[in-house]
Amino acid sequence: MDYIIKDNYNNIKERVHQCIMNANEKYTAKTTELQKIFTMKCEDKLINVEYNKTLFFETSDVIHKVILHATDRQIEFYAKMKEIEEKLDERFYRCHKSYLVNKDNIKELDVKNRIAQMINGEECLISTRSIKGLTKQSEE
Repeated sequence: MDYIIKDNYNNIKERVHQCIMNANEKYTAKTTELQKIFTMKCEDKLINVEYNKTLFFETSDVIHKVILHATDRQIEFYAKMKEIEEKLDERFYRCHKSYLVNKDNIKELDVKNRIAQMINGEECLISTRSIKGLTKQSEE
């Protein structure tokens, strides 16, 4: 937003219009596809992680919990993989019963051993049934 000086009445309408247009541009820039965010509730906090920083989701050893693996951290929270999968867009792929991977952050795909190596070196397992679909989508 901007400060509008009211001493020049001829200019006020144009300045207000320009401020509204600038605010709208800033708002739409924050909600572009590249800057989409995943929001989760973890205890008494709401945590936002950008899609492009999300590597994959993994089911936890703790029942009803999921671990989000991001480029800079891991967050464990209560959720169901099915519900997470429904929230996300097409860059995420259910590659295993226990994994939901961000295809944009796969550095290397080992088809023989069914492992996706992520951009930070972490590994994500791929099921036998899903390997074909993932390789097909990765080639597109």
